Amino acid sequence: MIRRTKGALLILLGALGMVLSALGVIGVWRASKDVAIVVDDPLVLLSDTLNAVAHSLDVASATLDGAALAMDGLHTTTLDVSGTLSSTRTTLDEMATLTGDDLPQSIGGLAGGPGGAGGNSNRDRPAPAWGTSRVAWR
Repeated sequence: MIRRTKGALLILLGALGMVLSALGVIGVWRASKDVAIVVDDPLVLLSDTLNAVAHSLDVASATLDGAALAMDGLHTTTLDVSGTLSSTRTTLDEMATLTGDDLPQSIGGLAGGPGGAGGNSNRDRPAPAWGTSRVAWR
């Protein structure tokens, strides 16, 4: 009789295990929708964040492209300014040579200074009378 009681008890425990297993499967099946929602929300948030980061990187890339273009323009402008300054320096050097060497010699020659042709002809002549033209000075 003990064997029959033990057997019946084991059968009841097996049936109870099967019922609890079935209830567990039903509970998981019902909870799967909530679990999917709970797991899906952070994934959607992560996807939105990654899209925002990608957009920010696109904006940064466009900004850097614009900066590179501006730097190219600045480089070209700097080269142009350098060329202009070089030619200006050459012009200033030529003007310095003209005013420092050539112009005094030319003025000295006209005024009759050393090496000049004709002396101080205007200072040696009397002043013209009123109403006479400059042609009389020649």
